[in-house]
Amino acid sequence: MMKPSLIPVLIVFLFTVAIPLPGQVSGTRTRSLSLDESVTLGIENSKSLHSSLMKVQAANAKSSETNASRLPKLSVGGSYTRLSTVPPFEITLPFLPAPNNTFSIAPSIFDNYNLKMSVQQPLFTGFKIESGAEMAEYNAYATEEDYKKDQAELVLNIKNAYWNLFKAQQFKKVLDENITQVQAHLKDVQNMLNQGVATTNDMLKVQVQLSNVQLAQLDMVNNVKLAMVNLNFLMGQPLDTEIELTSAPETGKELITFESLDRLIVQAIERRSEIKGMEYRVKASEAAVTFAQSGWYPQVALVGNYYYSRQIGR
Repeated sequence: MMKPSLIPVLIVFLFTVAIPLPGQVSGTRTRSLSLDESVTLGIENSKSLHSSLMKVQAANAKSSETNASRLPKLSVGGSYTRLSTVPPFEITLPFLPAPNNTFSIAPSIFDNYNLKMSVQQPLFTGFKIESGAEMAEYNAYATEEDYKKDQAELVLNIKNAYWNLFKAQQFKKVLDENITQVQAHLKDVQNMLNQGVATTNDMLKVQVQLSNVQLAQLDMVNNVKLAMVNLNFLMGQPLDTEIELTSAPETGKELITFESLDRLIVQAIERRSEIKGMEYRVKASEAAVTFAQSGWYPQVALVGNYYYSRQIGR
């Protein structure tokens, strides 16, 4: 038989094991990420980048739709009519022998159906089709450049956030080591004070220095948390995720030399996606002017119709 004094202890033990602590229920996730993994994760989870990609697909679909107007247009239609039963209109000639003396003037046709098939091929539309296709195509190109720009900006922001977190963590490590050194120095000053070698003023100076370093450490802890929240936000994962950085800055890389400032400006104009997008939009606007002026010209099209009518007796 169990002793009565052990029953409360056992109950407390079972209650502690069965019910986890609040910190255990909502434990903070920890994730190790390199720079490339962070960029890949951010691209996959970015809602704004996904929206930009959908705009690209919509612009490409619009371009394909506009190009389809060059093809011939085929339309097929039909109708069916069912009439009620009505006796036919007949005339009887009395001077003729029966039954050849009865003639039907308007026979009743109860089932009537018609079929129409039309083919239309535009030959000249005043450059409307060509300019419309060019306008849609240039707009699609501009949207693709916008997507490249958004992706490049997202990658740049993720890399900046990654290295900002790295710098904040390194600064925190330096402050932690500084606090350890100041604490050791304070202990030495206290020992010297006990021995009568140092004064109380010397000890107070070291204590003030320790307080300043601890205050700077507190600020740096907040900076680390803010940098980590910013990186989690850009990567599209929970903001309370603890990130362990696995990448480090590369050392020993060769310096890149540039020819001149003018050459850099020319390269920026040639490579920047937003500038390319503006150029495509200018061309699309020029095509839109031609599209609007197409109404001044005559429209020429080749049209062919085929009719089939099923009306027996008429």
